[in-house]
Amino acid sequence: MSAVLGALAGPVDAVRLLGAAEALFARSGTVLWYANQKDHQRNTERLHSQLDTAAFDRALADGRAMPLEEAIALATQNDAEEAEPPTASLHLQVGPHGQQLSPREREIAALVAQGLTSRQIGERLFITEGTAALHVKHILAKLQFTSRTQVAVWAAGQGLVIDHS
Repeated sequence: MSAVLGALAGPVDAVRLLGAAEALFARSGTVLWYANQKDHQRNTERLHSQLDTAAFDRALADGRAMPLEEAIALATQNDAEEAEPPTASLHLQVGPHGQQLSPREREIAALVAQGLTSRQIGERLFITEGTAALHVKHILAKLQFTSRTQVAVWAAGQGLVIDHS
């Protein structure tokens, strides 16, 4: 998400989201998936090149201190002028239309929060990549989200992080 905002000339908000994601990862004990580390570093460097060091550091610190609800609002807003504050439904394991996620969908949402691809989720759960992708599609529909990033932020807020130990 932060890379998308950075590409759309919103580097300050992108760095704030980067800081919020780092804080969520630290609190949940989640580590960046090895396969995503190079992309993450490249996106971080790209964002840093769009801002001077002081502005980058300030935005990163702001993001790290940002409440989860504010990070979700920033990640999901379509237009900064029309962003609505998050609602209590973000804290429920039920979608906006009362559709509850199945236990398997909650498990997959947790894996999405870890940054796993559908292929990696399939390997982890011994299901096909297509089945994993279908579960993600159902999660997106039930929660009325449009991206895996929204699912990841939501899952982290729900405490759906899987213990790696």
